[in-house]
Amino acid sequence: MKPKSSNLPELSEFPPDRSEGGRGRKPVPGHGHDHDYGHGQGRASRRGQACKRLNDWLSSNIFWIMIVCGVIGVVFRAWAVKVVGFVPFFLAVMMLGSAVNCTLSSFKEALRRPVFFAATALLFYLVMPGVGYAMGRIFYPGEPLLGVGHILLAILPSAITSGVWIGLCDGELALGVALMTMTTFLSVGALPVILSLFTGRLGSFDAAGLILTLVKAVAIPAALGIFLNERYGPRLDPARPHLGIAVKISIFTVMAVNAAANVPYLRNLKSTAVSIIVAVLVQALIAYALAYIVFKIGLKARDGQVVAGLFVNGMRNDGAGIAVALAYFPPLVAFPSAVSILLQQTLASLIASFILARQRAGPHECPTPKMLSS
Repeated sequence: MKPKSSNLPELSEFPPDRSEGGRGRKPVPGHGHDHDYGHGQGRASRRGQACKRLNDWLSSNIFWIMIVCGVIGVVFRAWAVKVVGFVPFFLAVMMLGSAVNCTLSSFKEALRRPVFFAATALLFYLVMPGVGYAMGRIFYPGEPLLGVGHILLAILPSAITSGVWIGLCDGELALGVALMTMTTFLSVGALPVILSLFTGRLGSFDAAGLILTLVKAVAIPAALGIFLNERYGPRLDPARPHLGIAVKISIFTVMAVNAAANVPYLRNLKSTAVSIIVAVLVQALIAYALAYIVFKIGLKARDGQVVAGLFVNGMRNDGAGIAVALAYFPPLVAFPSAVSILLQQTLASLIASFILARQRAGPHECPTPKMLSS
């Protein structure tokens, strides 16, 4: 006797339910759970794609956005200066967002290349002081204090934000952080000695405060980012575009705050403003050019290592420069550092835009960073 026909589909038409508590059961079509789950997945996917598009747009236009942020900081200075105390927090966000692409093995590899540390030390404490001295002699021979300001600018430790730009450009962040840390500790002794050689005055600065800032804004966020990457790996990929946006918002905020904080210094520049701006810009470009020549041509470094060398050697901790100048020298010595703060992030964003454009143009040794493309 044949069994009665049924309009119900065969059980094999449905995939097994793999969820906890439902292992081995076949889901019944029409029930709401699978339908809601699909809609939830779709909404999450759309949000992720929108976030990625926004992140990519910010990356493509970062140079112009930085300029706009600088203008906003000057125009709305009364509001922007209130955010100065939060700058270390924004720096920590930048480092965390960059460090989630690092691993412990990358740090171990960086420490096995002492030639990069030696090259950076020579550029910082032998070559660039001479460049700073030349800037003063060429651009304002009648104003030696501005020349001292350029020498001070040359020997300042690398900027904490250099690690952010290294991360954004898919450079070797581990190498960058290691080089940055080295310049901070070496500057404790090198800065007062070199200044004394050029000025005859033995200066010092708050080394402990600078190192504490480095620990809070760089070391701890970097360690957390590496831990998250080691612990969760690919499971972080959906969050990377969100972290990328948070990093860029932090960069834009710091740019606006820096511009606002230095308005008082710029008001006193008057007729020498153009000369100082040109001299500081030339000095920064020389630092970038020398770093490229040494790392790319001299040491035959990989692209990621060249990126790290570029930003570590091209950027300086200008805030420390202003503090040292105002504490131990006449205010005029602080002007090159004050101008550098306004130019530094804008110049870094221009260089980063060029590097990212090269990465997007075609096959390259450095792939597009996960933070920018995930």
